[in-house]
Amino acid sequence: CVLSKDLYTVNNNDVINNNLRIVGKILKTYNGKDYFAFRGIPYAKPPTGERRFKDPEPYGKWNGLLDARKDGNECAQPSKLSNSTFSEDCLILNVFTKSMQNGNKPVLVYIHGGAYKFGSGSSLVHGPQYLLDEEIVLVTFNYRLGPFGFLSSDSKDATGNFAFKDQVLVLKWVRDNIKHFGGNSDLVTLIGHSAGALSATLHMVSPMSKNLFHRLIALSGSATHHFKAQNFYWTQKLAELVQCPENDGQEMVQCLRGRPLKEIIEACVKFDENRLADLEWNVEIEKDFGQDRFITKDPSILYKNEEFSKIPVLIGITKDEMANQAYKFLLNSKLVAELNENFDLLAPQYFGYNFSNMEESKNISYHLRDFYFKNQKIGFETETNLGNLFSDALIVHGVHRFVQLASQYIDVYFFRLDYRGRYTCSSPRENGDPFYIDHVDILLYLFEYPNCAPEFKREDPEYLIMKKFIKFVINFAESGNPNGDKNKGDELYWVPSKKGNIKTYYIDEISKIDGPPFQDRLTLWDELFPITEK
Repeated sequence: CVLSKDLYTVNNNDVINNNLRIVGKILKTYNGKDYFAFRGIPYAKPPTGERRFKDPEPYGKWNGLLDARKDGNECAQPSKLSNSTFSEDCLILNVFTKSMQNGNKPVLVYIHGGAYKFGSGSSLVHGPQYLLDEEIVLVTFNYRLGPFGFLSSDSKDATGNFAFKDQVLVLKWVRDNIKHFGGNSDLVTLIGHSAGALSATLHMVSPMSKNLFHRLIALSGSATHHFKAQNFYWTQKLAELVQCPENDGQEMVQCLRGRPLKEIIEACVKFDENRLADLEWNVEIEKDFGQDRFITKDPSILYKNEEFSKIPVLIGITKDEMANQAYKFLLNSKLVAELNENFDLLAPQYFGYNFSNMEESKNISYHLRDFYFKNQKIGFETETNLGNLFSDALIVHGVHRFVQLASQYIDVYFFRLDYRGRYTCSSPRENGDPFYIDHVDILLYLFEYPNCAPEFKREDPEYLIMKKFIKFVINFAESGNPNGDKNKGDELYWVPSKKGNIKTYYIDEISKIDGPPFQDRLTLWDELFPITEK
């Protein structure tokens, strides 16, 4: 390739962005159009050595021509223990665009999920082919996971929230550079799934993220949940497992910085022996040690007090959020017996509420068991009940609370995915059919998601749902309204929720607009977990 003064240079299947001196690949969208893929672009210096457990530092300029023709390293995580592509040197982003001219296209910045312990922004996992048929620019990225993203010494030595500060750095990179890929830096939609949706709703209340994005889409998650951060507890537990000091913050962090990556990962695997989805690592309400603080109060309080960015919001859940956890749980007869015998002690761990106040957690456990199970034992006969409990505890109540709080001040477009396709990311039953419309299934209609489904064919019923959902997303990214231009061709006019009048778009083969779901269940959670400012 020979560099020119033009915006970009094409040679065979390579493309060079001359403004930023990056070489990428020319690939094909779902409909066979060319798009440019720039992958593995570093946005922060490698958080290794003395930069481990510290706020990220911008990468700065690179020398020569950056090779961005393939996905970069994934961040270190327990599920990738034997994977040679994981590394601490993983703070990279990917940009996908059909044109690098004009700079007027809406930008989608996607935050991946995975309970802050798993996942990546890799195009091999989140294929951009469906979205790139639209006139948008897509950005995906990695951020630090597990202790690398959340370690907290309860002192100035490690203040936590490194993962979220990684995300802020990505948003700043997009602000400063996306025009070179045809994107409009004043039209950025932050979109996240699961822990990524939790992250996105945190950015709405973080002073560090202010004015860095202009729309928000939260899929199956929200920061307005009842979970209590336990980062310091898990930091001490990690220190104990790798034989580092546990009580002196400076000595503990310095010791952990010196431990091999594999040793830390192997220790964290022991936290997850039951393989259920729980958030050991979570957002830290940062104490002031003179650092830039990502968040300073409980997110629910900030939303309640109208201390958040007033931007358009689209948020939704699936019909059976996390209910598949019940099926996985019931396959372990030992766990089932323990939960039946010691519900008061174990329920807080599985369903994410107060560890420290035994009297309070015992009262919550009593009411949850009485409501969901009455006098029945927990077993396969009560799988639906247990699935509802996992669903409400891990996802649904947090999203419900967000809609209730935010709609007091802004219009919120709320949906539930009710379509049961032939493919699922949950555990299918004996005949191979999906049993639930589960947590990750919404992603099948946004990305090409080879972990769970093939690329849809035009004659597939799933194709129609994918086109419908992507239309909502693109309309919203363009205008802040999923109905698009005068509702042309839409089957229903999507009515926003406002001032407590919650309207829900139920996405199915034949969709409908109705009131909010699961009100009897969620009323209980509102009563058990009131918003209190301490």
